[in-house]
Amino acid sequence: MIKFLHAFLCLLTLIAISACSNSENSYPPVKLDFLSMKSDGSGTLTSAVTDKGERVKIVEDRTGTVIKKDTTIRVVANIEQPSKGEAIIYALAPTTSSIPLLPTSKELENGIKTDPARLLSIWEGYGYLNILLSINTYLDKHTLCFVEKENIIQAERKIIKILLYHDAGKDKENAFNAKRAYLSIPIQQYFEADHTTVIVYFSYNNEADQLQECGPYEFKNNSIQ
Repeated sequence: MIKFLHAFLCLLTLIAISACSNSENSYPPVKLDFLSMKSDGSGTLTSAVTDKGERVKIVEDRTGTVIKKDTTIRVVANIEQPSKGEAIIYALAPTTSSIPLLPTSKELENGIKTDPARLLSIWEGYGYLNILLSINTYLDKHTLCFVEKENIIQAERKIIKILLYHDAGKDKENAFNAKRAYLSIPIQQYFEADHTTVIVYFSYNNEADQLQECGPYEFKNNSIQ
C-alpha cells in the first residue's frame, strides 16, 4: 500500500515537472485533494465530496476504478474541475481511513504497536483529520490504524484523544526507504445531539522513539452536512 502511494505521488510530480518545462503545450489545472467518493449500483464512482465540502459529479474517471456498489471510500486523488460541481479523476489511491478502535477491541488483543513515523503534515479536512506521514520501509508490509485512547465529555463538546497504531513488522531493524503514507481519521461518528463540537488530539511515536501529541483540532457538527 505504501509503495503504491509512493509511485502514485512520483507520477504526479512528473506531471508537474513536465508542465513547467514546456510552456508551449497546454495542461489541465490538476490538483491533489482528499475526497470522499461514492459509487452507484454498478460500483462506478459517480460523485465525491472535496475536502472543502464541495459536492461534485464525476464526469470522467480515467482510472476506470470500480468498487463495491453503493459505497463511500476515502481517497487521495489527482483531479481537474472543468466547471463548478464537476470533476475529472486522473489518478487515485486509497487512504488509511477507519474509525478509531477502542483499546479493548479484539483487533488489539496482541497489544498496541507504536513503531516510529515522521509527521510531515496534519490538517483539518471536511469531517476528517488528514495526516501525511513518512515511514521507513524495506520489505515487510506495515499496518496502520487508529486507537481511541480517551473520550472526554465536557458540556456541549467532546475531547477525543487518538493514537496512531503502527506495526512495521520485520522492517523495524532494516528499514531505510522513506515512503509517504496518507491517513484520514473520520470524525462524524463522535457527534451527538448534545455534543456539537469535537476537539481532537493526535499522538504518534516519532523518529526519536518519543510519543508526540498534536492538537487541538476543532470540528463543528453544523459545518459537516
